[in-house]
Amino acid sequence: MSANVWYIGAIVAYMVVMIGISYVVKGKVSTMEDYGKATGRFGAFMLTAVSVGAWVGGGGLVGLCAWSYDAGLSQWWGYSLAYIGAIPMALFFTTRIRKLNFYTIPDFFEARYPDYGGAVKYPAAFYILVRNVTMLGVQFNAIAFLLTVMFGVSHGVGVIIAALMVVSYVAISGMMSVVVTNFVQSFLQSFTPIIAFIIVLKLAGGWGNVHEFYAAANNLDALSLVGGVNWWRDVFSYFLSVGVFFIFIADQSDWQRINTAKDGKTARRSMISATFTALPFLLIPCLVGVVAKVLLGPGLPPNEVFYTMIKNLLSPGMGALLIVGALATVMSCASSFLFAAGMNISNDIIGQVPGIKGNEKKMLSYSRYSTILACVLGAILAILIKGILDLWLWGLLVCACGLVIPYIFAWFSKTMNTAGAMGGMILGGGVAIAWSLAGSPFGLDAVWVGLPASLIGCLIFKFFGKVPTPEVVERTYYFGEQFKDLDNQATLTQ
Repeated sequence: MSANVWYIGAIVAYMVVMIGISYVVKGKVSTMEDYGKATGRFGAFMLTAVSVGAWVGGGGLVGLCAWSYDAGLSQWWGYSLAYIGAIPMALFFTTRIRKLNFYTIPDFFEARYPDYGGAVKYPAAFYILVRNVTMLGVQFNAIAFLLTVMFGVSHGVGVIIAALMVVSYVAISGMMSVVVTNFVQSFLQSFTPIIAFIIVLKLAGGWGNVHEFYAAANNLDALSLVGGVNWWRDVFSYFLSVGVFFIFIADQSDWQRINTAKDGKTARRSMISATFTALPFLLIPCLVGVVAKVLLGPGLPPNEVFYTMIKNLLSPGMGALLIVGALATVMSCASSFLFAAGMNISNDIIGQVPGIKGNEKKMLSYSRYSTILACVLGAILAILIKGILDLWLWGLLVCACGLVIPYIFAWFSKTMNTAGAMGGMILGGGVAIAWSLAGSPFGLDAVWVGLPASLIGCLIFKFFGKVPTPEVVERTYYFGEQFKDLDNQATLTQ
């Protein structure tokens, strides 16, 4: 039996199971609340597993393997600081987010900045959509690289196949299918990098041979998490570029998982557990990357290293097993962000149209169509930008520069108004996009200019709007009366 038969059989069997699960849970989805939030259904263990799956994804598996093959173990920081930054968010914001129970992050902004007919929702939705669609593109690229390396298909065709694979089960039953399939996939993806590392290390002759390889190349820094003289500067830069978004906001898919928790305490516990599970887990693809360089040699396209290793070094049976695990890793993340992007379009854009807003049946229908539209947008981005972590970072920086400052004011300011928030969003995100298109002058990431621009925009445009009423401020004020019972320890009851 040829290797391709093994690989294709494994992929087909995997997809049949995922689609089957979605059809099974479809019967539990009859309202927009079921489709959009599946509120209060899941416990901490299940949500921990699902969160780890969503966070690791193609960027964590294929992307970190690529980065580490190219530049060493210290690349772990670039991806992991996002989730180190999520620890304060999990500790201090999770129970409040659970109590607010919004469909999307733009709903949060609209509640606090309601002037001009809730117009703040549109720039907020744009930035969250950028983040979600770029993350979706990352996962499509990861699957496309698999199909290119294994079967020789073009990148564009690979992206289209990837998009069809993901949307085939997410659109069926929404958040229910995302959570249930991701829970199943979390077990598949847990063994993939571990088995891959054990195999490549054995083939390389042990860690001693790996050490000798890098010593001969005068590059032992590649085997250190703190390699290089100025490693701490790189870590600080990564933290400001990546971590600041997760300290305060986190992803919309995180908010949606928080809403599926039985209560606020469960949501917080699952977020913290997921963080401390994901961080060491993300080191394993880095180890695979540095060992793969010993076996495959330098010069390979970094994004193809993981799959080239499977194709060239493993038996067809073992390769098929790891392909299923890799697909589970990528698809669990892709489904989370596809659903989040679809909810952005349906809830924050289409759902504001008169005649649709408030119509349960129409909203449920348009949510499924919006998931398909989000899939198309993600596929277009993946075809245009073939990188994995480059695409991930760009979407994250633009979103952070547009939203973080107005978001902080929404929680902690009694005087920031809609005009200020919208000014900060438009100026901060606009500067970040322009700075990126200009090639990041002076070697500065967009966040270094975008965040200050957002702050300036908030403070200047604030003078063109009216002072918010106490009732409006109270909707999201961190120390407000509605949160008095939460002290970040109490169990929420709703």
